[in-house]
Amino acid sequence: NTVDNSGVVEKRNSYNSMLQDANRKIGVAEQQGVTRKSIDELNAKFDLLQETKVYFEVMIDLAMDLERAKNEALEENLTSLFTGVVWRLFEEQLNGGFANVCYPLLNGVPYQDQSTGERIFTGVDIIRTFQTIQKVDAPIIIDNRESLTLSLPTTSQEVNMYVDEAQETLQV
Repeated sequence: NTVDNSGVVEKRNSYNSMLQDANRKIGVAEQQGVTRKSIDELNAKFDLLQETKVYFEVMIDLAMDLERAKNEALEENLTSLFTGVVWRLFEEQLNGGFANVCYPLLNGVPYQDQSTGERIFTGVDIIRTFQTIQKVDAPIIIDNRESLTLSLPTTSQEVNMYVDEAQETLQV
């Protein structure tokens, strides 16, 4: 007298399988909801970070403009003390920053590339400016005077030394 429950057991197993499948789908849907919420939060943070990045890029550009203006003003202020020499105190680098340098220029030519006469003129202009600032007047000894064709910007006494090919010994 056994009752055949096989149909009921089969239906129960089928319902259990459908229930598990439904529970799995509910779990996946809940996980997708959590994931979507997390993605939305991350997108909101990303947008905020993008705005912050733009703000700081603008601040960096303003700081670089300020530094450039300060450097130009400093060079102009220093150069205004001289009659012919222009000073280059900063060089812009590839990364946008500035390197500290100190080049006296005469007609746009750096000291190391100047002719002997231009170097003498540059040196005398620097000496004259230092004398003016310190309120002293000292004689300036100029060697290779024959190389100089420019008039010197000084009120100091000059001791000029020339080369004379006919002279075999030094005469003072």
